[in-house]
Amino acid sequence: QQITYTLVYNNVGDGLATNVIIEDAFPPGLTYVSSTPPGIDMGTFIRWFLGNVPGGTGGIITVTFDIGIVPPTFRNYAYLNYTDQSGTQYYRVDYVDSTVIDPVMTISKWATPVANSGEYITYYINYSNPSGPLAQPAYNVTITEIYDLLNVAFISAVPAPDMGNNVWQIGTVLPGGGGSIEVTLMVLAGVANNTWITNTVNMSYENSAIPMLNETASEQTHILNPNITVVK
Repeated sequence: QQITYTLVYNNVGDGLATNVIIEDAFPPGLTYVSSTPPGIDMGTFIRWFLGNVPGGTGGIITVTFDIGIVPPTFRNYAYLNYTDQSGTQYYRVDYVDSTVIDPVMTISKWATPVANSGEYITYYINYSNPSGPLAQPAYNVTITEIYDLLNVAFISAVPAPDMGNNVWQIGTVLPGGGGSIEVTLMVLAGVANNTWITNTVNMSYENSAIPMLNETASEQTHILNPNITVVK
């Protein structure tokens, strides 16, 4: 992700401001990409020599950085200094705080609520990465289904698993992105009436600061077998 700052300067007085210099001081974790007009990269800040700014005039500077590993909230400072026509120097400073929205992936599941022995159960799994101005991609997203193999058998899945019959290696999910998985299982013959079958899905992923995060969701299906009697 990138972040762009806009610096607006105005000479609201009548006199000429000379030797106008603006500096944008950026925190560790940001990498300078470009600016308009071009600035001088000084390592920890970008500098612009603007020369003279007559009264009633001003301008706009935009500067863009790549976002690496940064604190959840980081501060960027803008410094202005200039000299009036009598030789007196002036300093101004302003700042803005930015909050990084690291990926907080969400996952949800729906299951067939009731089934009989020998019938199919369908699970719908939905996952997403929320969006936002500073939202971050989620990396190495992996979804793993945990089946109750004493009571069910795998039939199919869309999309097909990448490993075995229960692991999907999604990869990178960009902010605002996501997807869904449909899994079909069959209830084994002989599963007792009034059995509850639990299915759990686990999603692991990484962000720019934390190596591994996990989210889970579970659903249950109630087995209600027919019990027909006849009396004569």
